[in-house]
Amino acid sequence: MVSNTAWKIIQVFNNNVVLAENGSDRAVLLGRGLGFGRAPGAAVQVDSIQEYFRPTVMQPPEQLARLITELNPAIIALARELAETAEFMCDVDIPDSTVVAMADHIRFAIDRAAQGISLPNPLRWEVSQFYPREFAFGHKALAHIKNSAQVSLPEDEAVSLALHVVNAQFAQNNRQDSMARTAQLTTLLTKVFDVVEAALPDQHIDRDSMTAARFITHLRFLLQRLIGREGKAHEAEKGLISLSSKVADEYPVSFSIAGKVIMMLQLELDTTCSEDEAVYLALHIARLMTSPR
Repeated sequence: MVSNTAWKIIQVFNNNVVLAENGSDRAVLLGRGLGFGRAPGAAVQVDSIQEYFRPTVMQPPEQLARLITELNPAIIALARELAETAEFMCDVDIPDSTVVAMADHIRFAIDRAAQGISLPNPLRWEVSQFYPREFAFGHKALAHIKNSAQVSLPEDEAVSLALHVVNAQFAQNNRQDSMARTAQLTTLLTKVFDVVEAALPDQHIDRDSMTAARFITHLRFLLQRLIGREGKAHEAEKGLISLSSKVADEYPVSFSIAGKVIMMLQLELDTTCSEDEAVYLALHIARLMTSPR
């Protein structure tokens, strides 16, 4: 909930998105015309604020704001509605960072659907078995997206949307050791980028880019699964084994780098990664390699 007391602008990102502060509170605010003709220090028109996003350690203000500027406000509003549904169905607090990540995911899912692209999700079995409430939410979310945006997304997108809720649940259940967990995740994220950059000495990887931010979101999901995993990963399904061969053929460099990253993570966390996790990591690395410099 946005306070009705005075907000002052710290930074203007575009006509509709600003970073502002209210005493010790700092947030990214979205609203029509909030930044138009404004400068740092100017007061915010509170009645024009449509959305309020509190930054986190893992998603600092500048990164959060840049991502919001790329999103359609209607998609953000849709993600907020889905977050409220998830809170009711799954008994979990959905942070603002998850709302933005979900909106970003929905945007790309809609783009893929428009191009006729459908990617199987390697975690369907895990999510359906271990997170039935979140899995049910994912299917309800697809129906809501179809009704609101007039777009039918593939069934496997229900798994991806469910994972956003699982991620929020994971954070909620580990608040007592959240600082230690955040430090561990941050260290591992840095090591992953070190491995990727070492394998691409002639290519600059912009760690502050939006593509890198999305790569980090995927890595966070992967790392949290690996940290909480007991025993060996399940074997990949036949369709995913076929996808693995296709990815290895089309993206040999990123597939090789993914193998190095997986090896490092297995050694660091004393666990195992499934082949399908390596495949999806390779796809994200391929996107990272082809992003604009």
